[in-house]
Amino acid sequence: MKIIHSYFTEGYFEWAKFLVESIEKSNGNKYKIILSSRNLPKQKQDQLRLYKNIEVINKNLDYSDLAKRAGIKLNTLMQYKSETEKIKINSYNWVWKLMISAEDRIREIRRVANTLNEGDLMLNLDVDSYVRKPLAPWFDLISQNDFSSIIKYEKQLSYTTFHSALRRAHITPRRFSKYCIGMSMLNPDLKQNLFKEKVRLVRKINNEYLQSIKN
Repeated sequence: MKIIHSYFTEGYFEWAKFLVESIEKSNGNKYKIILSSRNLPKQKQDQLRLYKNIEVINKNLDYSDLAKRAGIKLNTLMQYKSETEKIKINSYNWVWKLMISAEDRIREIRRVANTLNEGDLMLNLDVDSYVRKPLAPWFDLISQNDFSSIIKYEKQLSYTTFHSALRRAHITPRRFSKYCIGMSMLNPDLKQNLFKEKVRLVRKINNEYLQSIKN
């Protein structure tokens, strides 16, 4: 089975509808669509379920807990949420993006991937994507390059063609938490020693990329 997955919080509801409609227009109903929503009212869940071949998985997040873990007030977190859902991201409200994209969203993608059957292929799309053409080439790319095994079968990573290409390029695996690194860079008062090596690596990669653009 070929599956399209997307994750969104309730502020992106209209974007989710737009994504589903663009998929149906360009690809018909040939793919199953799984939408992982957060704090979405039942009425809006039911609206999405009116589309064909779609599954909505909603979970209610405890925003007060997120605010506590981020070290900010709840009303500040909700303000950041509202701003980022309107695509107005800055150095202040980025903390909401970190809590969601770098933590809950990644966990949800992995959870959904781990429910798939052997041979299933899953394509994850950002909820603000607009699909204009057939997605068959993307599923062919996933199938031919074993990208799905990177998500679903971590312990078998060394057997994938993608890993072989990385190894030939002398790129070694590294553990990296976007949430932890983001928090350390946004909050200089936090203890930094554990993150210094990885922060230096990120800056080195970024500088090399910027240099390559200039050249």
